[in-house]
Amino acid sequence: MKCPYCSHENIAGVSLCEDCGQDLTAVGDGEPTGRLHGAVLDTLGDVGILDPIVIAPAKSVADAVAIMREKRHGSVTVVDEGNVVGIFTERDLLIRVDPQADLKSIQVADVMTHSPRTYQSKTTVSYALNGMAIRGHRHLPIVSGKGALRGFVSVRKLLAHIQRKVDL
Repeated sequence: MKCPYCSHENIAGVSLCEDCGQDLTAVGDGEPTGRLHGAVLDTLGDVGILDPIVIAPAKSVADAVAIMREKRHGSVTVVDEGNVVGIFTERDLLIRVDPQADLKSIQVADVMTHSPRTYQSKTTVSYALNGMAIRGHRHLPIVSGKGALRGFVSVRKLLAHIQRKVDL
């Protein structure tokens, strides 16, 4: 593929010119090209939504840590009466919980991240990654159109999806 900016001959499917670094995704017929571009236009549903890991806001931080440890995951989604009200992550534990505190005496609601941004299965990978980068999130709660929790997607899962698609 010849770069229209510097005339460098690139291998087919690259997103950026190897010489001048210009974006080549819209070169040609105006349609995006390259496997990376295709991967980030996939939806979170294409990536694969993991089963929800939930906890009630009145539960203790000790309970949350036990669930996270059992499921080998860095977060739990906090659900109250069917609604996502928060997310409790490893980062919340490290930043918001006193290391000397009794984890059984602290409620998740007191240290969770309140009202997390939620996504739908039709959200694109690029939109989700942008949100993760801007907000510093690593775990995304996925909800149905009516707001019911369907599961979650982690940054690790998104990056593995992109890697698979690029390496085809």
